[in-house]
Amino acid sequence: MRSTLSRSVAALAAGAALSLASAGVAFADATPVPDDVIPHDNTHNQASFWEAYLLEEFGIEATCTKDDKPGDPWIVPAAPSGQAWVLAVVKGGAGDSANELYYEPEAGWALSHQSKGNSHVIICSAVPEEVPTTPPTTETTPPTTPP
Repeated sequence: MRSTLSRSVAALAAGAALSLASAGVAFADATPVPDDVIPHDNTHNQASFWEAYLLEEFGIEATCTKDDKPGDPWIVPAAPSGQAWVLAVVKGGAGDSANELYYEPEAGWALSHQSKGNSHVIICSAVPEEVPTTPPTTETTPPTTPP
């Protein structure tokens, strides 16, 4: 009996440890990671640069705004009505990884530069692309009446 109880307690402890380890992994995955990194260049500090970038690279007509005094982390706000976020650029420092790009950021994300403090954040929104929908086809047959 004692042996069975010891095995049961050991199994419960192992299960709890596995659950906690899994939860730790889930929490670690919740932190946004940049999709791309672009080196420092003074032109990258302007919202207009990113509007042109999105248009040239992806054909997206976006409106970008710059927050010169972001918190750290900077919390992504709700997108303007009828629009969606398409890009957030978190600037930190002046090296090869100065500009961290987050594509399609979501409201509530906490963004912090991975190696420096947040210098500024540029966020861009656009009207979402509408996916064309075709109405379902319905067959109509004239009613038949007996002769």
